[in-house]
Amino acid sequence: METMMKVIEAAGNGTTTAWENPSTGYVCVTGTFDGATVTLQASVDGGTTWADVGDAGEFIAAGWCLLNLPPRVEVHAVIAGGGGDEAIDIYAN
Repeated sequence: METMMKVIEAAGNGTTTAWENPSTGYVCVTGTFDGATVTLQASVDGGTTWADVGDAGEFIAAGWCLLNLPPRVEVHAVIAGGGGDEAIDIYAN
């Protein structure tokens, strides 16, 4: 069984640092949203261009999604629209 690792600890609105997704894996988004939307995005070109991973990767509350991406794709989260008291943790395996 694989272990979930905390890959992001973010406060406030903004774009998180990226982590390398191993390919197919689960992502868990938790924390205080304060009205924010968290959108997962992926990059195949080392972070130059980012695209939303799809509806499953958009959160307005804590939840899970399964990412099925090519190996070594970078993933980051965009946190937007919150009141400023966001405290988001993202875990991945």
